[in-house]
Amino acid sequence: TTIYNYTRLGYYLRKAAKGDLYAQRLAGVLALIVLASCVFGKVAVASLRQRKKEKELYCEILLSHKGRNKRASALLDTGNHLKEPVSRKPVILMDIADAGELLDKSTEDVVREFYKTGTLKEAGERIRMVPYHSVGKNYGMLAAVFLEQVQVQMENETVELSNVCTGFTEGPVSASKNYQVIFNIELLSDRRKVGDVGTCVRVGE
Repeated sequence: TTIYNYTRLGYYLRKAAKGDLYAQRLAGVLALIVLASCVFGKVAVASLRQRKKEKELYCEILLSHKGRNKRASALLDTGNHLKEPVSRKPVILMDIADAGELLDKSTEDVVREFYKTGTLKEAGERIRMVPYHSVGKNYGMLAAVFLEQVQVQMENETVELSNVCTGFTEGPVSASKNYQVIFNIELLSDRRKVGDVGTCVRVGE
């Protein structure tokens, strides 16, 4: 109705109804333009909504351990329910190839050797075993280490998590390499909203 009343389309439609051939042709053209605009508008809105949704699925994080730091992109995964069996804490995942910036060389070598041989040798720091299930494989074990701190940069706040159990995978966690960490969303379930934008919230201390 709005398009009919506030564009020339209504005028030419009335002329066309009276048999004006020129008005009929022009009304057809204008109708196609209006239709194309409506379709384009819906596609644009859907695209913006999809981008917003995808943006909400990712965040930037800073992993810190024994004086070492690593920045990474993380996927906020609602389907990741892995827990360390003793502490029952949620587990995040990252490729062992990306762990060199966080782990000492001996610990990294022990983890790599475990995946090659299935045997866990003694390491400089305690390595936890996390059982998991995956598609095509009934069960398996992940080598994991508790990292001292992980900072999660959310849209309006930074969340600091301590003693985060991090499981190391044999290969990339993202085939497209859009992210380097699969972040267990359960780690954020206890965070508290404090203050305004830019607030730093500490969890797990």
